[in-house]
Amino acid sequence: MSYLYEHREQLGENKRLAEIAYSVTFSIPPDDRDDVEQKIVVDLIEVKKKVTTESYLWKTARHMVARYWEHYYREKEKSLHFRESNKGEVTEVDWQYLSASDGTDARLDAVAILSTLPPRLIEIGLKKLYGEPLTNADRLYRHKQRNKLKPNRPTGRICEDEKQKIVELNRKGLNNEEITRATGRSALSVRNVLKEAGLNSPYQSQIEGVRQEKEELVRQAYFVERKSIIQIAIETHTWRKTVRQVVRAGKKELVATV
Repeated sequence: MSYLYEHREQLGENKRLAEIAYSVTFSIPPDDRDDVEQKIVVDLIEVKKKVTTESYLWKTARHMVARYWEHYYREKEKSLHFRESNKGEVTEVDWQYLSASDGTDARLDAVAILSTLPPRLIEIGLKKLYGEPLTNADRLYRHKQRNKLKPNRPTGRICEDEKQKIVELNRKGLNNEEITRATGRSALSVRNVLKEAGLNSPYQSQIEGVRQEKEELVRQAYFVERKSIIQIAIETHTWRKTVRQVVRAGKKELVATV
């Protein structure tokens, strides 16, 4: 638990800003989380003077987290640990020996970056360098790898703590819309987390119940009351295509039972 979040009551009207900062920084390493939270709250206070919409504050906070990850990965690409051996200076990744020729800094940067990339991606890069055509499989692989190397976007991966929070809110009876407002995540992200956990939104369960009731009404009207498809569609406020699908499924069930 962060210090700022624990003492959010002392912020008065800015208490909600501390909650937003705490929610969007779950994925940030613990060593940096408190600093990032404080910076987000300070910046949100300035933003709030111009725009008070909460959805805009959430977007601003996520944007700041995205900037943090951009800086994080940019610095990570520049650094690679070296150590001295009896044969000279070597990297800890692939044990490649380094020479101190002209352009040493550029060579070290290239070695550090290439040592973190998959071999196939390096082969694709060499093909591009020498003007060789790429196959569809190469293009698809390069596209997927480039997306993986990008810093986390505001709507990027959800950490385990945030997933657990979404599951707990669902078990308390909150629907997807309420969970979205409480966590600041998109409706799609909430649905995916609940689906992964094998849970359904109470709202989705209600929709399923209404759909089953309407299908039963359509079957009753068509097979028992002998009404036409157009008449059923008008009375039940249902598309004729949907009515035909229900009738077709009902006929198959009747044939199967005979």
